[in-house]
Amino acid sequence: MGREAEHDFQGLLNKILESGEYSEDDLRKVYRYLSKRTHPDLSGGDGSAFVRLSQFYESAQSALAQRAGEEAEASPGGRPAGSQTESRPAEQSPPGGRTQTGGAEAAGGAEAAGGAGAAGGAGAAGGAEAAGGAGAAGGAGAAALQVDPFALIAEAGFPRLREPRACLYVALRQYFLMGLYNRRLYTSATVRRRAERVTATVLYWAELYSNVFGGVFQAFTGMEFQSLRTSQQVRNYGYGRRLFLDGQRDFFQYQAGGRAGTRSMAAEKLTLARIAVSRSAGRSHPMAGMAAWFLVELAKPPLMIRDI
Repeated sequence: MGREAEHDFQGLLNKILESGEYSEDDLRKVYRYLSKRTHPDLSGGDGSAFVRLSQFYESAQSALAQRAGEEAEASPGGRPAGSQTESRPAEQSPPGGRTQTGGAEAAGGAEAAGGAGAAGGAGAAGGAEAAGGAGAAGGAGAAALQVDPFALIAEAGFPRLREPRACLYVALRQYFLMGLYNRRLYTSATVRRRAERVTATVLYWAELYSNVFGGVFQAFTGMEFQSLRTSQQVRNYGYGRRLFLDGQRDFFQYQAGGRAGTRSMAAEKLTLARIAVSRSAGRSHPMAGMAAWFLVELAKPPLMIRDI
């Protein structure tokens, strides 16, 4: 991050700390900035700071939702002035009897704001650790959870989004942003609950958009730690994993900006990731399958959704 962007962030953080007021956009900017400095794959830490940051983020989101509800009750029409919240059409109700429970779950831990920023560095985590991480959250059991499929989309900043492909991309992006592919985070019960909710949302939109991706994603979230025999396999797998994570970030940037150069970088990284993982862990490895799915989706026109 450049000096100008660093200065902008410090100004935003000072404004929040001084006034105690923040918007959903402010909150999202702070979370994205700090998550890059606390995520175990980037900082090399044990993930505890990132867990505290995620707990604080959910707590702050819950506070925003509560404040909006109080304003709605206080307004003459039962809705805050200037509110852009829209009622969800009946035809968007989840199929199969899945109940919409709505709202962002609170996780507590506001004191994490200070500790979350402590982890620094930008070293990449390598080795032979598997990129999976939903574990118990994955599989058909997660799909049966009672979730509001629109809640995660709204929390990501897209309250009016309804198209299945776009919603799937947004939910999947949240999965990666929260680091839910990393098993080291799953020692926290809060993270496990969050993973169940996010995974169920991804599977809901996958069911509406693609009859293929649900199985690919379930295999990916159910990956175990990778057992590799030789040091060369370990290096290839670690290289492929880093390329995969970089490639998925470029994929979502392409969906937001539509730049041909970003698409080319995403395609190159995902292709090399698929080759490296296949050579070290086999062609049927779930990460290779996820990389192949991203490559298929790259052939489609970008969504052009800001900040996906």
